[in-house]
Amino acid sequence: MFGGREPASVFDPSVGRRVLNQFSSAYRDGQVQQVVVLFAPNARTPEGNLVDLHQRYRSLFAASSRRSLEFVDLEWRQLPNGLEAVGRYEWAMRPHGIARTQATSGRMRVVIEFVDGRPLIVLLDQRDVG
Repeated sequence: MFGGREPASVFDPSVGRRVLNQFSSAYRDGQVQQVVVLFAPNARTPEGNLVDLHQRYRSLFAASSRRSLEFVDLEWRQLPNGLEAVGRYEWAMRPHGIARTQATSGRMRVVIEFVDGRPLIVLLDQRDVG
């Protein structure tokens, strides 16, 4: 308590939503650098570390012409150093030279923290279900 009231939240869910919207836009546009700069240097993802993430997205974007990544039904929770969101994702991609789009969806969890004054993804975990 501070002066009889709790202090205002230092990390509003709108900040987390903005980071994930930037991630979705950069993913859709195939902008590897714009994706990677949203992750903290020590980020953990299914791809591994930040170098692995960069290589994975560079290969994926080079091999595809259309991509989408949407985060759905997110529930946000305040953490001591940031926010956690748990919900679903919907992913689609059309490889070059193939008429059919590949798609999947699943459960995801993301943790966003302030690193050097910037909100960055420190953990991204997903489980395909469809």
